[in-house]
Amino acid sequence: GPPGTGKTTTVVESILQVMSLGKVRILAAAPSNAAADLICQRLAARGVSPAQMLRLNALMRNRSEVPSAVLPFTRTAAAGDFDMPTVDILQSFKVVVSTCATCGYLASSAKPPGWFTHVFVDEAAQALEPEALIPVSALEPGGLLVVAGDHHQLG
Repeated sequence: GPPGTGKTTTVVESILQVMSLGKVRILAAAPSNAAADLICQRLAARGVSPAQMLRLNALMRNRSEVPSAVLPFTRTAAAGDFDMPTVDILQSFKVVVSTCATCGYLASSAKPPGWFTHVFVDEAAQALEPEALIPVSALEPGGLLVVAGDHHQLG
């Protein structure tokens, strides 16, 4: 839908509803850091804790670019750079929020591939098709895919 019609709000509410279902693993992805950070911030504002949600960042992302409300949801190495957790650690979170590109780590490191029960791709129309498919590769067989975006917002 058009800008301001509540697509991201609907994605966030949907994630919260899915979380209440019990044993689920949710991947929320977007093509940009700003969009992924917004999902993380909105989920945090609705009560999702750092124990439930991880904001997965690319190793080379500058910490100064991350909103302060998102930092508690990130993982850092001893040197202060962002850390790429092991699959076992990733699977301990109900929700992982990432950019589509950083989801490539999830797709390439998971054994077996595809262990998210639900994948949400917000702002999908702003991504190139191959980029938007990266998070889909982390979806378990029979999992649920939700894609949201407005193709008219392309600039």
